[in-house]
Amino acid sequence: PASKTWHSTLDALWDRLSLALFLLALILDIVALASFAANNCGREWWVPTILFILAHTAFMGLVLLVHSQWAKRCWQSFLVVLNGPECIALRTPWCSQSPVRFLLYIPQFLIALITLAIGTMVSVFVVGGIVLCAVCAVPLLDLSAAAATIWPAGDKKRFRSQDLLFLENFKLARYSLQAVLQSLPQIILLAIALSSLGPINGKASETEQCNAPQGVAIAALAVASLNVLD
Repeated sequence: PASKTWHSTLDALWDRLSLALFLLALILDIVALASFAANNCGREWWVPTILFILAHTAFMGLVLLVHSQWAKRCWQSFLVVLNGPECIALRTPWCSQSPVRFLLYIPQFLIALITLAIGTMVSVFVVGGIVLCAVCAVPLLDLSAAAATIWPAGDKKRFRSQDLLFLENFKLARYSLQAVLQSLPQIILLAIALSSLGPINGKASETEQCNAPQGVAIAALAVASLNVLD
């Protein structure tokens, strides 16, 4: 029992460390970006940094779509349009018919095109709404995962085991995506920024110098490295 308690304590500490690194990596990248932007330097790194910050959240939304099979349901709803009577009429071998019979298929063809266009627009709006909901659900799941992480172990019995298992899988995917899509590129980006901006070695000209606090970038680089190693 003592060894089991010890392992549980270490697991809880590791989970909280991973959560802290996740939040610090996100916050320090944003602070470093704001610092560069406030001092009007490093413009070529603004857009990539924003993309790195948003990439793992958007990709996590896609993972949720696949996990919940929403994408499959969207495709099935689109197939309903394709299997409608108007679209089925297009499959008739009207090309082999006589010219008079060919003229009879023109109204069906136009109706099928209109139906297909309307169905495609509706499907696009539905899919877009579902994707937006999935992406917006990621921050809410982040809060739930954070609450489950810092919640005392003895009180977790109030949660359903299925919910805890889902949150554990969510955290694993979330932290991994952030490490690969945000922290890893940011290590390269921040290393280049620190080596090229500011009078670090005293050789930079006044036009090349950046007055942004380099401590923030160094801290962001250190946390991003730890986040990748974690």
